[in-house]
Amino acid sequence: MYRIVLILLFFSTFAFSITTITVTYPVQQYFVEKIAVNKVYVRTVYENLKKFNPDDRIVLNRLSSSKYYFIFNLKEEIKFKKLFLSKNSNITTLNLTEGIEKIKNEDGENPYVWMDPLLVRKIAKNIYQQLVVAQKEDEEFFKENYEKFLKELDELYLEMRDNLLNSETYGFLAYSDCWDYLALRFRLKVYKNEYKYLNINEIPDFIRFARKENLKKILIQKDKSYEIAQSLAGHIGAKIIEHNIFGHEWRSNLFMLTRKLARRI
Repeated sequence: MYRIVLILLFFSTFAFSITTITVTYPVQQYFVEKIAVNKVYVRTVYENLKKFNPDDRIVLNRLSSSKYYFIFNLKEEIKFKKLFLSKNSNITTLNLTEGIEKIKNEDGENPYVWMDPLLVRKIAKNIYQQLVVAQKEDEEFFKENYEKFLKELDELYLEMRDNLLNSETYGFLAYSDCWDYLALRFRLKVYKNEYKYLNINEIPDFIRFARKENLKKILIQKDKSYEIAQSLAGHIGAKIIEHNIFGHEWRSNLFMLTRKLARRI
């Protein structure tokens, strides 16, 4: 009888020793799991990139009951942070992009640093250091995975650089700041415009501009209207590239993005 009780107590203690972390997007879950593997439990607000309903009390209570909330400091996440704190005053927020010099834009700072694999090294360090604080007993395990991940990031950078090195693509058209860090790292020009259909008077100037700058690629987020991009691409004979910046398959998505950018039309 006593033996059964001791076994139950052991497994109960073990279960409660696992740190629970809430993240907003699958890409953040990917970063955490590269270092923690199965040593922590990760809850994702936009699990499988599905919509989150803050009025769903069961889901909200589950997300807010974590010990940590890891964020990129996006505007949406600041709102979630306040929402989670209203439910759990003990939840600790960690800005994964802390310590990274940001590109300035109209809104203040461009938060999309994870589009540069070398900047993700700092994200990985922030995660590693917090994991060690949370579960000191697993420090060696975290350190081994952290160092392995750093090597993978360096390899990814070199693969992306090689893709673009001999490419005839020197820039692309985009309608958000999502890829500014990618462009900066690989010395590409980003031409930005409002994401809308052109009226008939704007088309000639747009065509002349695209020819002058040799614009052959248009980047859009996965969830944006394809029809608008298709209309613009039709005027200049450009290739549309969709990129999921928040997806769990971060590495393969980023690698394939540079391959598509480098590919001739």
